Amino acid sequence: MIATEKILHGVSVACVTPMTDDGAAVDYDAIAPYVDFLCDRGVDGLFVVGTTGEGCLLSLDERRRAITEFVHAARGRLVVVPQCGSLVAEETRELIHQSSAVGADGAAVVTPFYFSYTQTALYDYYAGVLEMAHGFPIYAYNIPQLTNNAVDVRTMARLAAAYPNFCGVKDSSGNASGILEYVRALPPRIAVIVGSDSLFLSLLFSGIHGCVSGPGSVIPEPFVKVYAEFRNGALDDARASQKVLTGLSEAVGGGGDLDLLKKVLAWRGLKAGSVRAPLPRVSPERERTTKTQFQKLWEAAGFTL
Repeated sequence: MIATEKILHGVSVACVTPMTDDGAAVDYDAIAPYVDFLCDRGVDGLFVVGTTGEGCLLSLDERRRAITEFVHAARGRLVVVPQCGSLVAEETRELIHQSSAVGADGAAVVTPFYFSYTQTALYDYYAGVLEMAHGFPIYAYNIPQLTNNAVDVRTMARLAAAYPNFCGVKDSSGNASGILEYVRALPPRIAVIVGSDSLFLSLLFSGIHGCVSGPGSVIPEPFVKVYAEFRNGALDDARASQKVLTGLSEAVGGGGDLDLLKKVLAWRGLKAGSVRAPLPRVSPERERTTKTQFQKLWEAAGFTL
């Protein structure tokens, strides 16, 4: 049985991967201070080398080492789940085994992408991953706007019924009705985690287990605040805080501009470098304008950099 405290829940964040200023190499030395920063601000879990972490632009060796560094830096204080999916089956296998060997709490596997797949093919794919994982907890990562393949609720339910190590769904579709179907149809042991910041509080009311946010990886405070107020029953406060959260998330690009997220970390005194090509860089003018606008919102909300 998978320990519930080791499942993604509450405020988990989709970590950036620190790199050099030209994006050519991963800055492994910057990972531990970054993890300490997130831990000190009350984050519950880390989702690493995923979309926000530029995982698909990293080599297999870079992903393996980054996973190891994030797990070691967490030192058991946070749930750590790497994104291990790849179009190459052997790479997925290697990354899952690496995650298990170094002490990660599970692995997420993104839906196969590029080609279009039937639900039968997607079930068979995840069934093979779950069997190969030998009991290690596995999350399905559903992000159809990037993969062109969505795993429907019936497929998820079949996986949950057949495999005890199928432990959760990380959904970044932004489709509230689809997420609610997961909550309704999947057993309570299956963690439903969302990557849509503006839906966070609404979906907490509906029974999700938590979020995995890209903006939360650089501005975790408003996410932690909303979740704490929700848990404490301060619902009016939570609703007001959700509005602040949504505004701040949008101010830093909503998670769609990875270089901007790294710039926010630099404003906060952390090394994160830049993004890897061909991802675009933020222009100096846009950085100045965004920083001014963001700082006004941030200070008005009562937070400090």
